Amino acid sequence: MLIVALKALSVLETLSPRETVVARLFGAGMSAKEIAQQMHISHHTARNFVQRIYKKLNVNDKAALAVMLADLSKMTR
Repeated sequence: MLIVALKALSVLETLSPRETVVARLFGAGMSAKEIAQQMHISHHTARNFVQRIYKKLNVNDKAALAVMLADLSKMTR
């Protein structure tokens, strides 16, 4: 379990600080448009963040991202 936790954390660390914020908001169910409004960025920028996050974390959809983030939060407790 420790090896899985370390690997998962290292993958998440590949995200920039702003990508981490976007990932957590998107994984919590917010849309790119809602994230853009909250972060005071354009909708296109928020969508680009999401696409980079998907690529870096090797996930294909919001559900997979949410599961990954939930698993990581369980491991860090």
